[in-house]
Amino acid sequence: MKNRKIILFLLSFVLIFPGICFAAGKITKNSDYFEVGTADKRDYSDMDVDSILIDAKDLYFDLKLEDAEEAVDNVLDVDSKNATALALKSKISKIREKYILFLRELIDNYVIELNSCAKTGNFYEGFMYYRKIELLVPEAVDKLAYAKLSEQRDKVADRIDNLNSRQRFLDSITFFRDGQYTKASKIVNSLSKKDSKFNNYAAMLSMYTLKERSIKRASVNYKKALKYVKAERFNEALNEAQIAFGLVQDDVKLRILIEQIDLEIELES
Repeated sequence: MKNRKIILFLLSFVLIFPGICFAAGKITKNSDYFEVGTADKRDYSDMDVDSILIDAKDLYFDLKLEDAEEAVDNVLDVDSKNATALALKSKISKIREKYILFLRELIDNYVIELNSCAKTGNFYEGFMYYRKIELLVPEAVDKLAYAKLSEQRDKVADRIDNLNSRQRFLDSITFFRDGQYTKASKIVNSLSKKDSKFNNYAAMLSMYTLKERSIKRASVNYKKALKYVKAERFNEALNEAQIAFGLVQDDVKLRILIEQIDLEIELES
């Protein structure tokens, strides 16, 4: 019931204030995610229509939809029947709807995982999911789950007599939360050699080091896909995006890029 309320809130929130979710979607460089956000404020007063539309198209594929729409509206204010601007405005509307749906799905899954971690005492993954939710839609975070995870973490930390080891343990949780799995794993592996209570954590974190490598490879493929898209080489772009998706499935911007590419291929056929 609680998950359903959160998702209903999220849906109403993004439908009423779509721009707020994009602004709230800034992702740190240590996150699993490619950045979603808004561009610097642009001044279109001295730009011709063709230049504005080129800019709008780049913003659209960068998933800076609010800025892309603003650029398109600048063109339509001058030429209300501009076919290119009208077509891009339609694409923006479709992709925004897809973004909302994918975001709902992702947040729903993260909330489920967060609550499960809070119940089982898995504070490493629990704080990670809390952070993912906080970065995407801060209003959807579960403070009660966070409190439970904090209590569970503190119980383990309090049993570590060595102050340096205790701090390193807490640092490992922060690194893991922020997607720096290799750093977290190295710390816990070192601690497990001195204290067997860290063995289970070490095993779990070592699996995430593989995920971190996959994320880095996916980022390379994503950038290639985006480069091909802007060159209008959509089939090559789709191939790179699908490779990235095979490595990382829970990235909204990557999933949206695939939708954008599919839409272009569909319009070409």
